[in-house]
Amino acid sequence: MRDIYGFVLFLLIGCLSSAVNAKNIIGVSFDSDSYSSILPIKNMVREDWNKVPSKDADLAFSANSFFAFWQYHNWRLSVGQRIDYWLDTNTDTAIVYYLDKNNLALNYADSYELDLSLNQQRSHGLLVGYQWQVTEFLTTFLELGYWQVNELRDSRLSGQVSANAQNQILGQANFVEHYTDSNFLKRPYLNDWHTEGNGFSVNLNFDWQVNRDWRIFLETRDLWSRFTIDSLALSEGEINTENNFVSNQGFRSFRPIYKGKETNKDYHFALPRKSRVQSQYQFYDYLLLAEWQHYAGMDFWLVGMGWQLMQSQFQFLFDVENAAPKMQWQVSDYKIQLKMDKLNPNNMTQFQLAFECKWSL
Repeated sequence: MRDIYGFVLFLLIGCLSSAVNAKNIIGVSFDSDSYSSILPIKNMVREDWNKVPSKDADLAFSANSFFAFWQYHNWRLSVGQRIDYWLDTNTDTAIVYYLDKNNLALNYADSYELDLSLNQQRSHGLLVGYQWQVTEFLTTFLELGYWQVNELRDSRLSGQVSANAQNQILGQANFVEHYTDSNFLKRPYLNDWHTEGNGFSVNLNFDWQVNRDWRIFLETRDLWSRFTIDSLALSEGEINTENNFVSNQGFRSFRPIYKGKETNKDYHFALPRKSRVQSQYQFYDYLLLAEWQHYAGMDFWLVGMGWQLMQSQFQFLFDVENAAPKMQWQVSDYKIQLKMDKLNPNNMTQFQLAFECKWSL
């Protein structure tokens, strides 16, 4: 991948030197979007479970990317890195994990259904995009990406646990885990599986001027994606408490046992599609805004308004369901977005920060 970056840098320098009189634009962009219905984001990142999980605990995600790009006429070339993390679970699993982390006993009158899907990936990529002026009122932008996967984890756990009157945990759980490193069972790496792979992705945007007053934007990241790692590490097995014994004091105890396999297997995966649709309606000097966002199975609905002040453009929207304001400020070739549901960073369950800077050469 370093050879590719070197070639891209050489290509950029060559294009810039051969097109001095043409309009060249370079820039950087950053996007971080995080949400958690389980614990505040800060607690999730630090794995600090000193707070009781939400009664609606089922989802957490964090999508982060940084790019440097070059634009020439309708073309755009980008290099950068992305880190994606998404977790699907249920309230029972979150409660069991919270109790275990705090050395607290399970309620022996209850049975807990375990259901967990944890995914994490880190990759570097090269993207090439082109913008078409389809009609006078419709513009589309297609971007193709090639990625080198540097880190991956896909962990799935399901089962049922309970506790007896002696606070001993009973139950059975099945799990499957694909990984490059840091797996649940701490399997040592002995150069016996691959830790890197590659993948491809497609992004697609539309800008449609419906009529004089109404405009619609559509942005879709990872409309299609496919990633592959050959001979990736795989652990698969079952944990149960069928193994029991009688202690020296005469008490019957249960010791969890694990039955499974550790091997390697080719692995394919796709990234969650991230979509955003924004409707803008010109009402006198203001824009009436309605926006829908979707990522990792979660929908966000926002309404708001936009206006222009001198050389600056402002947008203010409000996430109706999650009570989170979103603000955007743009002037010339600089744009910044901020969204959060709490002022106190210790209590935030939703946070988004994005910016883009461009410079003309």
